[in-house]
Amino acid sequence: MAIGEKYNKNTGKLFIFKIKTTDENKKKLESPIFEIREKNEQGQWVITQTNSVVSGDLVKTEVKEGEFEGQKTYNINLHLKDNEVDETYILDLKLNMLTRGLLNSILNIPETNDLKISLYTGKNEYPATALRVKGQLVKWKYSVDDLPKPEEVKFKGKIQRDYSAVDDFFIEKIKAFGGNLNKSNSKTENKSKKSTKKVEKDLDEIEGELQNGNDSEDSSIF
Repeated sequence: MAIGEKYNKNTGKLFIFKIKTTDENKKKLESPIFEIREKNEQGQWVITQTNSVVSGDLVKTEVKEGEFEGQKTYNINLHLKDNEVDETYILDLKLNMLTRGLLNSILNIPETNDLKISLYTGKNEYPATALRVKGQLVKWKYSVDDLPKPEEVKFKGKIQRDYSAVDDFFIEKIKAFGGNLNKSNSKTENKSKKSTKKVEKDLDEIEGELQNGNDSEDSSIF
């Protein structure tokens, strides 16, 4: 089981997942979804399907820094691998309330095998994520009280919150977590060298897309 709840028979492929909470008209979706990209016959990365669930073994995490309209941006890439169908899934995440919750759970996983990430709408009508390892729900590692407090700024009579300190906190934690994970996995030889080289080539080709701040991933939730 890889993408969604049905067994996927594709093999040796790379997929990119981006979270969407609104449609093309910025209208809130009933439930959040993953937009899933893969390479077509012309070599272009296109959206081919959507789903709300993905599963696999966590093999790598990356923090990519970029710039958009003069502001520093971060993309967190979670690499999941399904060895049964020889597929790799990259969850390309921007930092917002939804993804901070997922990262908070990632930091608390008891092991890296058999992860399942689901998107849904909570009882408060806000989009949310659920992370399970071997079927067991993983709670947050850090409570709200453990996190830096967002700075509050009053603008045109309304209170706005700056989550830069919270983002910096998670960036630091994910970098440390990823360093240990990546070092551990680099010692494990991949069984399919041909497939590994193909994925590495695909990753080189999409490097710019994964760091592009002006893409289709929804960043409307702050």
